[in-house]
Amino acid sequence: MSRIRAPDGDDGIERTPQYYAFMTELQQFHDSIGTVLQPELILGGKRLDIYRIYLGVKNAGGFEKVRLC
Repeated sequence: MSRIRAPDGDDGIERTPQYYAFMTELQQFHDSIGTVLQPELILGGKRLDIYRIYLGVKNAGGFEKVRLC
């Protein structure tokens, strides 16, 4: 199982206790189904905050509502 760690420098990701709890649970899920989690994907040279994306989707009504937009 890979460990989630904070990289050097400010990349805009707020690594709060909630962030780490979410990422740990997500890592455990991926471990349980035998897939690899890349916890901090890079798009356009910037790290994606998947916890922030998750919260945005959840606040917008969930995956089913967001995918219909």
